[in-house]
Amino acid sequence: MRPMGRLKDTDLVMVNELLTASNDWNEPLIREIFFAPDVDSILSIPLRSTRGDDWLAWSKEKSGIYTVRSAYKSLMDALMYSIWSSRNNLTHGESGFSPAKTMEMVKETLQTLELPRDKGVPKSARPECKWQRPPDGVVKINSDGAVNVNDNLAATGAVAREGVVFRGATGKTYRGVSDPLTVESLAFRDAVVYARSRGFTNVVFEVDSEDLVRLWKNRANDLSVVKQVLDEISELSLLFTNFSLVHARREANQAAHSCAKYISLQDGSFSWDAEPPAFLVHSFGADCNLV
Repeated sequence: MRPMGRLKDTDLVMVNELLTASNDWNEPLIREIFFAPDVDSILSIPLRSTRGDDWLAWSKEKSGIYTVRSAYKSLMDALMYSIWSSRNNLTHGESGFSPAKTMEMVKETLQTLELPRDKGVPKSARPECKWQRPPDGVVKINSDGAVNVNDNLAATGAVAREGVVFRGATGKTYRGVSDPLTVESLAFRDAVVYARSRGFTNVVFEVDSEDLVRLWKNRANDLSVVKQVLDEISELSLLFTNFSLVHARREANQAAHSCAKYISLQDGSFSWDAEPPAFLVHSFGADCNLV
């Protein structure tokens, strides 16, 4: 991200100078230096619990990797801004772009971005999908995220089951985080940390974010905003005997979603290790395929 500016001059030049000794954002310092919209954006960037390497990323793609398509979109945005700026200049008697030249540039850019039209092939109805029990000896942990806009809180939720037996649930809140992919990645990390704390070694993690699964599978080349979180999970995964991440449709992830939704209305960290909380009982009945 590029900040709008600074509220005051400072000698700070590196991002790590905005972190505390415990590798958290130094919120008082950030609020002292940056404008409010930038403060919210900075504080929403997830950090790993330990320091990691720096990397360069392309902000126009979720993967952080440069693509020609996103570059053309950026060019289009720049052209639209040029038109708007030129119009304002002309309105105030200043020089601006030639309208004819500007329209020619827009036409060329649109032709470059033109994609084949959808043939309109009807999509087949999706079959009903429910949660599937894991193989014997495997713990499946579903995770999900939720955002409470009113309280500026994001929450994670994770539910562990072995067969159809409840093995635990956990979640926590994060203030100022609103990006869906970021929340999903934090939920995945919290699920992994919980699995380690419970001593689970043969685990399948299940999420309903296709973007997260794709980034995880290609994490060696990942430059996204959640790279630090995925790097930390990758290190933790080495401590398991078997570790995998798979995708599930949302309707097969209802228990984790209910957990995250409940915690988003609270504030703090929560764990249930013995008996499932009452709010999960309905979800178990709704999403479990016992076959």
